[in-house]
Amino acid sequence: MKFYRHLFGFKAISFDLDDTLYENGPIIREAERSLLGYLNQHVVESSNLNKTFWRKQKKLCLAKSPELFHDVTELRRQGLISGICQLGYTIDKATAIANNALQHFQYVRSNFVLPEESLNLLKDLAKKYPLVS
Repeated sequence: MKFYRHLFGFKAISFDLDDTLYENGPIIREAERSLLGYLNQHVVESSNLNKTFWRKQKKLCLAKSPELFHDVTELRRQGLISGICQLGYTIDKATAIANNALQHFQYVRSNFVLPEESLNLLKDLAKKYPLVS
């Protein structure tokens, strides 16, 4: 990368964790697999559905509310609510189930360990800079 301006000293370093300090793809795939299992357990009518149904719900929600493009968590929540409602649940019940399912997804999605190499890098950088993510 070429810089045409003089860079001034850094006061802090900020990291976007996904695919920067660890590989995010496998973690997301596992969280989505686990989310389907959660839905199958709590929305019996969804047991014969696969991720295609739920992705379609997200796409429909995005078409109705394009601003959700920048809020993937809310888009996922709205897609869950939409799909659960299509399976015959009231909006209140669907919202409650979707909120719990999203909590489950976020737990699984956040349940990872940074690679040793990343931890060592952060330890070295922390000696010189405040770090945020």
